Order: sequence, then C-alpha cells, then structure tokens
Amino acid sequence: NRKNSSRFIMKFKNPNILLQNNLKILENNKRQGQLKLSFLSNKLDLEYKYDKNEISLTSKQDLNSPFTISGNINLNPFFFNFNTDLKDQKIDVLIKYLLLNYFNFKERIHPNLNGTISINLKNIKNAYLNNGFLKFNFNNSKVIIDDNKLNVRNIGEIVIKNNSFYEVDGNVFFSADLILNITDQKEFYRRFSIPIKNRINLNKIFLTVEKNIDNDSYLIYNFFINNNPINTQNKQDINNIYKYQFDNFQKFRNVIKENFNRTS
Repeated sequence: NRKNSSRFIMKFKNPNILLQNNLKILENNKRQGQLKLSFLSNKLDLEYKYDKNEISLTSKQDLNSPFTISGNINLNPFFFNFNTDLKDQKIDVLIKYLLLNYFNFKERIHPNLNGTISINLKNIKNAYLNNGFLKFNFNNSKVIIDDNKLNVRNIGEIVIKNNSFYEVDGNVFFSADLILNITDQKEFYRRFSIPIKNRINLNKIFLTVEKNIDNDSYLIYNFFINNNPINTQNKQDINNIYKYQFDNFQKFRNVIKENFNRTS
C-alpha cells in the first residue's frame, strides 16, 4: 500500500554521501523503516522504529563491517543513548579519528543536544592494546569523556583521568593524565625489559601523555610509580616541564626504562 509507505534518496557531493530511506506506517501511527548510508567506502544499514515519543534503531549485522550501532532517542525531552562497536581497527587510525572529532566538537555542540555515546573498541590491531571502551557525554553544549578503559594485554588497564587540548605555534596537542593499573607486574617488567635492580613491587603507574593531533609524535612527563601525582591539567607552566618524546614503540619502551632507572 503506497499510502502507508514512502521512499526517498538523497545524494551529496564533496564528500560523496548517499542516503536511502524506506518508511512504513503501521497501526496506531507507529512507524518503522530502513536507512542506508553510503559514505566514501563505508556503508551502514540501519533499521529504526518510531513509537510516540521514542525512536529506537539498530544496525543490521554485517560480518564485513567494522562498525555497528544500537540505541534510542527520546524526543521530549530530547535525549539519546547510543552504543557502538568498532572492531579490527589499527590503534593509530583509532586515535587520530577519535581525537580529531573530539577536538572539533568538544565545545561546539547544540545546546539542545543531550545524550551519551558509548564506543566499544574490539580486537584492536596492536601488540599491546586489545580492547576497551570510551563513553562520551553530551551536555550544556559540550562533550566530555565520562568513562573509559583500555585493556593492555596480560599487563593491566589504562584509565584517562583528566584531559585537555592546548595550542603552541599553531600545533594542537591533546594532553591526558593516565593511570596504568598493573595486574601482572612480571609481564610488565618482561615486556618493557626493566633491569632486575630497578624493579619494585608495582601496582600503578601515573603519567601524562600528550599527542600532536596532526602527526604521530607523543610526549610523556609527570611519571610516577605507585604514588598519585598532583593534577597537572590546569598548570600555567605546562610548556616548561621536561617531556620525553617518542614516535614508535621502541622509543616508548626506552622512555619507560629510563624513568624506572631514574626513580629506582
């Protein structure tokens, strides 16, 4: 029955985006539909239902797709709650994608846009990180990281406690205070080749990590073992602190070894 269904197609250029929507009107003014989105080489197939004040949606299962989403939208008052899965992605691609979008939208959200998005990272393509999650909260025209965890293979987990962006000479940096909770210190010492004379009973590592959002350069400072340091995110002299630089794992491991040598 054409009176109870509709279909539209929208095409955009630069970037190339194709939207296809099929909608059916059911009894009691309920609606259900299917939305197909094609963007560059990515495709997303969504099924959704509308009933009075709520829209629920979920993506169709596709074994070849690295991305799935499900959730609901309450219309009055407006609030959304989405859960997404990202799988089989390289860690450098994930970091660049998430940081660029976080920076671009962190304080540029419409004041009426409220909700949460939880991103589950599965089967990360990295020798040390394997999975984790990030929960973003949208409220008062801002986006904040509300909860998070990254699992480090056979060693422990990383938690982001504080984060901020700052700019120096036209370069934008993301700065985050991290806690590495150690569950297997023997594996940690083995993987990072820490000399036996520098090993102690290890529970936590506190450090600050910075990343230039436009390249693969990282910086580490405020390295503390077991003891919680003072929060550094609001200090005025953040640019005057000595920072260790690295752009690959070998250099990162050397930085960790040097800090254990310095603190032992």
